[in-house]
Amino acid sequence: KEIDDDLAELDSLIEELLVYHRVGSSRPDAAKEILRVQDELENLAQRTARFRPEIVVRVVGNERADSQVLANRDLFQRALQNLLINAVRHARASVTLEIARRDAQVLVAVCDDGPGIPPADRDRIFEPFTRLDGSRSRDTGGTGLGLAIVRRIVDGQGGSVLVDDAPAG
Repeated sequence: KEIDDDLAELDSLIEELLVYHRVGSSRPDAAKEILRVQDELENLAQRTARFRPEIVVRVVGNERADSQVLANRDLFQRALQNLLINAVRHARASVTLEIARRDAQVLVAVCDDGPGIPPADRDRIFEPFTRLDGSRSRDTGGTGLGLAIVRRIVDGQGGSVLVDDAPAG
């Protein structure tokens, strides 16, 4: 059983390393299309709810119906999926995906009610293989590459990603 777990963990690490490398070497203008943010988030929320069914995942926002972005669908979904899985992993009871517009920008906030990230670690979590001390167990999963992949995708698509305090945690 332990050998199978170790092999599964190694497979996961190799897969994440390959994704990290591919994202870093992909062309920023590759296969972009107009995506409805609400649709993408709702589909992702439904799929991710199976990961921890006890966590409530909601999509909210005043202007979400007409919010669209020009992005590579696979990369956009992968970045949001990594953020959402991370939020669900650390949430106590709920995760909210908020959609807002600021001028020509579409903002997507992934908010959970978990313990939060200390301000000193907020930039560091986007570096490869970074895992905060409290998450260093096999039970919480992860390779320390998920948020590094998010940063590479978002930067490559001309966006930005940051960590801040959320009202719920």
